[in-house]
Amino acid sequence: MQALNHTERKQAFRRFAWVYALAVLLPAVAVFLLARIPAKALQWENDFYRTNVREETQLVARIDSLENLLAWLQRLDQVQETTRPGDVAQGDNLARIQDVEARMVQYLGQMRQDSARLVAVNNRNLSREVIGSYERVLSYRKTIGALRAQLAESGQSARAVEELKQQLKDCQTDLKTKQTQIETMLFQKSISPAK
Repeated sequence: MQALNHTERKQAFRRFAWVYALAVLLPAVAVFLLARIPAKALQWENDFYRTNVREETQLVARIDSLENLLAWLQRLDQVQETTRPGDVAQGDNLARIQDVEARMVQYLGQMRQDSARLVAVNNRNLSREVIGSYERVLSYRKTIGALRAQLAESGQSARAVEELKQQLKDCQTDLKTKQTQIETMLFQKSISPAK
């Protein structure tokens, strides 16, 4: 025994089933896509931060190496100033100074190559600033050396040498400030929660 409107009931049930399936399927697909897309965005962001921290760590390591070489140069300079002119130790010390300066130039060249490959623009700019600061230090050192040689030959006043020494100290202070900025950025990134 079938109802008189059996075919209409079947069609109405099919329509209901399709509408119900669409009503359930659309939100389910939307929830799936919303959950999946931010995960990819977060993965990209996490990868970017990891790369950034890795770059900053390498940059800090290079700066530490350069700072150690600079401290070594300062100690050698102090020894150079205390030795008598013409002493054998002064010649040995001068050779060491030139060796350390050559190492600094080599480190700066490596740092320049590394900075060209940095992904983060802030790290690239900071690296260029640090390289420029250390190059100025080396330039000032060469100028001071030339003025010392001139001074030794002509016996002129040491005023120009002292001015360049002050500029060198200012440049070293600038380097320490930049290193502190890098370490602060690294610390802030290490304590910020990854999303």
